[in-house]
Amino acid sequence: MTPMLTETLPETFITAACSASMTVTVYFANPDDNYRLYSMSLNGDDVKKLSNDTATFINADEHYIYYARNNKAENSDFSFLRWNNNSLCRINRKNGKGRVILDPEPSMYASLLGNYMYYLHYDKDTATTMYRVKIDGKEKEQVKDQPYYTCSANGNYLYYNGLENDRHIYSMNAETK
Repeated sequence: MTPMLTETLPETFITAACSASMTVTVYFANPDDNYRLYSMSLNGDDVKKLSNDTATFINADEHYIYYARNNKAENSDFSFLRWNNNSLCRINRKNGKGRVILDPEPSMYASLLGNYMYYLHYDKDTATTMYRVKIDGKEKEQVKDQPYYTCSANGNYLYYNGLENDRHIYSMNAETK
C-alpha cells in the first residue's frame, strides 16, 4: 500500500488525503447539505457529492474513504426502515461507490491506523466500548472495555483521552494493544 498523508481537522468533519502522486483531495461533511460526504481539490475546485450519508469521523487511504454514518431515519435511502442508519462504512475514494458496512452497529470516533479502523462501538450488551475492525470488514474485535475517545493516530500509535480522574492523553501501541 502506498503511504498516505492524512490530516483530520477538529470534529473530523474534514479530512485531507494526499496520495503518492501528491494530488491532494479534501473529504468533508458539507454543512449546507445535511453534512453529506463530499470531496474537492485543495484549491476548492472539482466539488463532488460522494454519498447521501451524513458523515462524521472521516478517514481516507489510497483507495477508500472510511466514516461513521450518522443518518436520521428520514434522511436515509430507507427512511421507512429504522435499520442501518448509524454504522461504520467504507466507500471507493474515486467515485463514492461500493459501500461496505464495516460495522452495522452505531459507531463514532473512528480513526484509521494501518489496516484497521479503531472506533467506539455501541451495542445493547456492552454499551459503548473501543473496537477495531480490518478495513475489509473482517476481524472485528473489542480492544478496550471502556469508551475511550480516540483523537489521533500516527505510526503504530493511537491516541485517546483518559476517562477517569485525570483526563490525560494516552497512547496505545496498536501492535500490542
